[in-house]
Amino acid sequence: VEMLKLEASELGLVAAPPSTAKQRTHLAPGERIDSWVRHDLVMQARRLVRRWPVDRWWMDLPGAQYREWHTFYLEIPVAREVVLKHLRGCQSGVWYSVESLLETIQGNDPFTLRPSQRYAGESGFKVADDLRAQWRHTDGEIVVGMLRSTLFELGLLALGYDRDGVPAAGDNVNPEAFMLTSFGAEVLLGESSGSQQPSPRALVVQPNFQVLLMEAHTPALYWMARFAALEGVGRVSRFTLTREALRRGLRHGGDIETALAFLERHSQKALPQNVVYTLRDWARVEEATPTRVALVEVSDEELARELVSSPKLRAFR
Repeated sequence: VEMLKLEASELGLVAAPPSTAKQRTHLAPGERIDSWVRHDLVMQARRLVRRWPVDRWWMDLPGAQYREWHTFYLEIPVAREVVLKHLRGCQSGVWYSVESLLETIQGNDPFTLRPSQRYAGESGFKVADDLRAQWRHTDGEIVVGMLRSTLFELGLLALGYDRDGVPAAGDNVNPEAFMLTSFGAEVLLGESSGSQQPSPRALVVQPNFQVLLMEAHTPALYWMARFAALEGVGRVSRFTLTREALRRGLRHGGDIETALAFLERHSQKALPQNVVYTLRDWARVEEATPTRVALVEVSDEELARELVSSPKLRAFR
């Protein structure tokens, strides 16, 4: 979670609010969130993949069989570039064995992940022999870890296991095979796409204040996350319109008419009337802000007229 927050902050998607007692547990939308929303999922993933090789804060999980051996010589940015290079040579929808990938990387150059150890002087031959003996459980497990953590979680790869069922979330098991997904192929191999075209009919607003987002349309997804309570994100994302969520969204900019116009523009059907009336009522309460007033009492009417007409006090109306 800390890594996710840091990446979002580096991208300008979130920002810490002004210094308060809640600063450590609350985040606000960042200055680049609106431009990020206008990109589709492919472009968003491409930006993350471009950052990945050189991002020193990004932590990939190691493989399940990983053993430490001269870790200070490992150059993770180089390893990431090597993995991406080999994945770009894969065909989408075709299963490859993890072992064949590791054999290819090691066969091309066992020092790929440790370029500084390639020139070890007189001890080079011994280092090379030791590295070949250790490679599968050190450098190889670094590569496997990238496949099963970052690249799988970004949706670029599907993983295959030689067992009866898919491992549970907490199982520390390496995959035996991987496949470049169609999404992964588009991210790694496709031409640069522009901002996502509008998909104005992605929402289903129900009379019980539940809202379904029927596709991964990022403008609607991010807008709903700011103005409604998030229930779950998936092929169909679910939200609930609540007073508190609407108040939070309006507080960060916009008004109720703009919010209703967004819902109408992106909804498959006309908005339920009870939802429209209720949202307007909630917004009306939010817009009724109290004003602090100072009352000055004087002993006679003449002094009151002098105070009201005084140029020095005119600023107080």
